[in-house]
Amino acid sequence: MSLSVMPLEMNNLIGPIPAAMWNLTNLTLLYPNNNKLSRPIPQEIGMLRSLVDLQLHKKNILGPILCSIKNLVNLTTLYLNNNKFSGPIPQEIRMLRSFVDLMLSMNNFSGPIPCSIKNLVNLTTLYPDNNKLSRPIPQEIGMLRTHPSRKWNVKVVDLQWNNFSGPIPCSIKNLINLTTLYLDNNKLSRPIPQEIGMLRSLIDLMLSRNNFLGPIPQEIEMLRSLVDLDLSENFSGSIPALIKNLVNLTTLHLFSSKLSGSIPQEIGMLSKLSGSIPQEIGMLGSLVDLELFESNFSGSIPASIKNLLSRNELTDHLPHNICCGGLFVNFTAFGNHLTGLIPNSLKSCTSLFRVRLERDQLYGNMSKDFGIYPKLDYINLSDNKMYEIHQRNIVRLYGFYSHPQHSFLVYEFLEGGSLQKILSSDQQTSEFGWIKRANVVKDVTDALCHMHYDCSPPIVHGDISNKNVLLDSEYVAHISDFGSASLLNPNSSNWTSFAGTFRYAAPDYGSRQDSSTQTSSQLQP
Repeated sequence: MSLSVMPLEMNNLIGPIPAAMWNLTNLTLLYPNNNKLSRPIPQEIGMLRSLVDLQLHKKNILGPILCSIKNLVNLTTLYLNNNKFSGPIPQEIRMLRSFVDLMLSMNNFSGPIPCSIKNLVNLTTLYPDNNKLSRPIPQEIGMLRTHPSRKWNVKVVDLQWNNFSGPIPCSIKNLINLTTLYLDNNKLSRPIPQEIGMLRSLIDLMLSRNNFLGPIPQEIEMLRSLVDLDLSENFSGSIPALIKNLVNLTTLHLFSSKLSGSIPQEIGMLSKLSGSIPQEIGMLGSLVDLELFESNFSGSIPASIKNLLSRNELTDHLPHNICCGGLFVNFTAFGNHLTGLIPNSLKSCTSLFRVRLERDQLYGNMSKDFGIYPKLDYINLSDNKMYEIHQRNIVRLYGFYSHPQHSFLVYEFLEGGSLQKILSSDQQTSEFGWIKRANVVKDVTDALCHMHYDCSPPIVHGDISNKNVLLDSEYVAHISDFGSASLLNPNSSNWTSFAGTFRYAAPDYGSRQDSSTQTSSQLQP
């Protein structure tokens, strides 16, 4: 028969390939892929001597590649990927010198890559990945170099997800036009050969999850065309500073390795790094300084970044713009030595769901530094300097609840109520003698002295009135309601608008607006 092309892909054909098909000796293209054909390929396939392109991928074909395939000497493309082929890759493959594309991925092939692969001098892509191939990668793979009659040679070698062991063969240096080399997820060992630096056309290099020994080779810096580099779960020593020469690099994976020392400053010269920030960044438990500004990163900030902030020894201030454009959902930085004011940007971070800043040394004005958080579920600011006003005459603030409809503060409970309540009741006034009144004045004075002279920076209450003085069951006075309070900068003037209760505000407010500890200390009768 004269039939030369038979595209059958993307149907629901089932069962074995019919025997009559093997009589189509003029067939050049056979595409029965993406069907439900099954059963092993029969020996008769060797009768299709005119075949140029054979694609049998994404089926359920079982069994080995038969030796009769050696008769398909005109074959340039063979796709057997995503099947259930098993057994070794036959030595007879050496007869198929016209091969350009060979794809054997996602099968159950086992054994070594045959040394006869060196005869496939026209090969451009080699994909035996995701199989059970083993043994060392043969030196003959480096003989897939440029043939005198060709303008190019092998571009892609994908050996990932197999069981290859031993070293990377030094002969790989001959593949000078190689753009993609995937060796990850094998059992390769020994140091990386220096010859890898001769692969100047490499764009993608994946070496992760092997057993490579020693440091990252300096020769990596010679691969100036690299865009993606994955060295994860390998190597020891430090990150070479010469990595800065990989000026086209957009993706660099180094996670779960045995690398030590500091991250070289030169890594900041890799200005093309982009994509999303990986979750694995949260595994850098000893990271002190992470700067990702002026980059091309996209996507969301990974939730694992919280691991870099909590239970460390971080010091100094939180950056004022830490809320990252108001998109934070979980903000956790507890158990450090952070100091300074609560960042102003938290006020506009309405997306906050959980906030944990306890056990630091932060301070601030809760009524001014925090905003309305409709989604807030949990907040803990305990054991900070804003709560370290643990003077006996200042009411203890336990927390607050903020919601668009309802907001309230949670204080310790004082049984006696406010001084205003006592003075407005004839019965309670009669029991509130001069000695108790003098003690209340003393208690308020002690509280103000603590706020003005023992706190740093000083705290000005701004509204000392009888409604904001609470008494316990023993008539011990406590100052409450810090809604008008402010922190004083001792090195500059502090201007505020009027705040307080009429008749109780200091007379200074009538002539000026700058707050001081003297202004706040005047308690009117």
